[in-house]
Amino acid sequence: MGRRRRDRQRGRGDGRRPPRRAGGAGEPCRTPRRRRDPAPRQRPPAAVPLGTAIVRAGSLTAALTGANRAGLDAAGIDYVTLHLHPNQHAGYFPGAAQMHLVVHISPTDGRLLGAQAVGTDGVDKRIDVLATAMRAHLFVTDLIDLDLSYSPPYGQAKDAVNLVGMVGENVLNQTLRLWYADDLDAVRAEALLLDVRGPAEVATGALPGALAIPHTLLRERLDEVRAAAAGRPVRVLCASGVRSAIAHRILVQAGFDSASLSGGMQTLRAHLGERAADVIVAAA
Repeated sequence: MGRRRRDRQRGRGDGRRPPRRAGGAGEPCRTPRRRRDPAPRQRPPAAVPLGTAIVRAGSLTAALTGANRAGLDAAGIDYVTLHLHPNQHAGYFPGAAQMHLVVHISPTDGRLLGAQAVGTDGVDKRIDVLATAMRAHLFVTDLIDLDLSYSPPYGQAKDAVNLVGMVGENVLNQTLRLWYADDLDAVRAEALLLDVRGPAEVATGALPGALAIPHTLLRERLDEVRAAAAGRPVRVLCASGVRSAIAHRILVQAGFDSASLSGGMQTLRAHLGERAADVIVAAA
């Protein structure tokens, strides 16, 4: 019997051989062709642990990842420290409370070196994001555009992590110059302290000898600053470092040698600890 005739008897009139069925009576079995699996992905070398940790003490949560200042000093690594005190969610939503963030970066390229945080809410999320960014070898400027979940009960339109990126970028490109709470004695001896908080805030406690001018009035009172400075550098402070950064830009544009206190009075009080009552004096 010819092939064409056999094909027609099997219901195929086009002359093509039909596929063989595995296990058909009188027909040889055909083993299905197996797809070759792609080569398994090679795991990268094991990363050095960042030491990310978290603990709760009463109503406060404290967390950290990466290196702290003591570790960086011991290793001889250059770094810049950023102090921020943002709310954990939108300020107009009930229950808003501050978090206190300390982030260490490389002064040359902005590489993230470590972070610590404390607060009543939202600390875990921010430290986990920063730990992930460090594991991915992101730089501080990469934090600016992180698209983090936002809703008023959970965060701000500019999340605390985004703000870290913005402050870090300003420091790296020298838009912002910082001075630190542990430099207070040297600053008081060599520079003019300029307090740019409002009068009600200054009344709750200020550094003796500091010139108090609200940042909104600074431009029109620059002559007063120049007379008080008498050629000395100007070191600016406010409550948390936001308004002093604005004032710093005004002073630099006017030709002053200026710097802004990292973290403001909140960081200064924390740094002074028990000494705060002796150093920061409230109005009588």
